[in-house]
Amino acid sequence: MSDISYHRIQPQDTAILEQIAGWYFNEWNMTPATTIQRFSDFPAEGIPFHLLMTVDGSAVATGGLSLDVSLMREVPRLTVHQPWLSLVYTTPENQNKGYGTMLCHKIEDMASAQGVQEYFLFTYTAEKLYTKLGWQVMERLVARGKDMVIMKKKI
Repeated sequence: MSDISYHRIQPQDTAILEQIAGWYFNEWNMTPATTIQRFSDFPAEGIPFHLLMTVDGSAVATGGLSLDVSLMREVPRLTVHQPWLSLVYTTPENQNKGYGTMLCHKIEDMASAQGVQEYFLFTYTAEKLYTKLGWQVMERLVARGKDMVIMKKKI
């Protein structure tokens, strides 16, 4: 049986932040400085938060709950929605093993413990996954040259 654990990212987690920043740069072309700055203001408790999931001591996935997502700057009417499941990423060699689903469940449990009753996400790659996890489509739009879906889920 695998040892699965979750670590809440803190600003002093320099090595972890650099690893995640590399993942996000490769996946979404987010500059490492943007990623590191984004997490440097996160509180030690409450929302927003970001997690690193490890399996047998190896980092396999990351994601969190945010009050602000980049799409809000492009589509300002989305600012009425909070919080957002954000930046869920599983390393390529660990995809399709259920780790992303497990991470999403952990994030949802933490959100529920904070009193969150519904939350939101946007994706252009993982609609099927989120539908399986109980998310509902709110709307579809084109942004960044991609067909995006905005989804919500009640907890």
